[in-house]
Amino acid sequence: MDYKILQKDIFSKSLKQVVIENRELTKNDVDFILNPTNEYVENPYKLKNMFEATKLFMNELEMESKIAILVDSDTDGFTSSALMYLFLINECGYPKDKIEIIHHTKKMHGLSDEEVFKKIKNSDINFLIIPDAATNDITELKELMKIGKRILVLDHHQMNDENQSTIFYDQNKGLIGVIVNNQLDEYSTDFSGVGVTYKFLNALTEDELVHYMDLVAIGNVADSMELNGYEIRYVVNKGLKNINNELIKEFMIDSKLEGSLTPTDVSFNISNKINAVIRYGSVEEKTDLFRALIEEKEEIEYTPRKSKTTPNPTTEIQTLQKAMVRLSKSIKQKQDNAKKKCVEKCKEFIQENNLNDNKVIVVIDEDGSLIDRKITGLIAMQLVDAYKKSVILLSKTKEKYTGSIRGYG
Repeated sequence: MDYKILQKDIFSKSLKQVVIENRELTKNDVDFILNPTNEYVENPYKLKNMFEATKLFMNELEMESKIAILVDSDTDGFTSSALMYLFLINECGYPKDKIEIIHHTKKMHGLSDEEVFKKIKNSDINFLIIPDAATNDITELKELMKIGKRILVLDHHQMNDENQSTIFYDQNKGLIGVIVNNQLDEYSTDFSGVGVTYKFLNALTEDELVHYMDLVAIGNVADSMELNGYEIRYVVNKGLKNINNELIKEFMIDSKLEGSLTPTDVSFNISNKINAVIRYGSVEEKTDLFRALIEEKEEIEYTPRKSKTTPNPTTEIQTLQKAMVRLSKSIKQKQDNAKKKCVEKCKEFIQENNLNDNKVIVVIDEDGSLIDRKITGLIAMQLVDAYKKSVILLSKTKEKYTGSIRGYG
């Protein structure tokens, strides 16, 4: 194998210095790559169907329709829906009593959740907004539109059928449904669901909406989006430098984070705790987390546990946001304990059945004794780290198997 040593003395330099010199970059080059300007922000109307989406949205506002927002079950979904809700309330002045928030009771996505689908179908909702999901729920979308629901999907997941319609009309009612998905074309493709939602709001306002960019940054980082593109890096950088959301501020206070956040700060101090509540919390706890994210106000009494140093702790009044940060840490601890137990059980099962002899480790939990289905993905990732192989975890549920696949490398 031929190779060329670019630098003989690398041990006296930082990794950053070595990379810069190897690639013959100047300080200005590096500053530009890490801190691009807004000149690379794409016109939102370049995204496919954006004009039709804004038209549908404005029509519904003019009719003062009953609106529902379906909240997807991860941090990207929560920030996407919170962004849409806050925009409707604060920028549009839309009545709160005309907006319904719909949560999944389990970690499910879009309209594939039968319980959620039935609830929407039997409701008086006129206009359904689905951020970060539902691109591939075409059957359910068409069924809802057939009974008079109008629907806006703002998503980033790959479409299964490239020939599928993404704009829907009714002969008498006109435009009734639009899917905006940044994977359908070549513009702003780095963004997650909250990024697509943000681009949609940009199209409506022709404004950067800096005061909401923290939510956009948190959602994109939490969804592990690549930050190499100039547009997404600009938006994420600006969002992390301008934290306005009260819940995010409380997470920062609790983790003793000051000034601008970094993506690492988000991953290890914020999104991991939000995801813990979404995966492992009750419906009420998930609902309260979302309420905290949309900055609802509530005072909550909290009395710390007794201890040797504080045998008679004083009851204090906490904001909803502070209370949810405290609760999220507790739920994450429960989740981590459950994950640890499940990983150990799976390791024993793998050893007993010689599953590590296979190129891909497949664990099938027939009786529910090995895997906690709320955290299947987390368990799979731990097993991938342990065995350095791809892992498939399956749990039997009624007439089918569900689970997670995690690749290695």
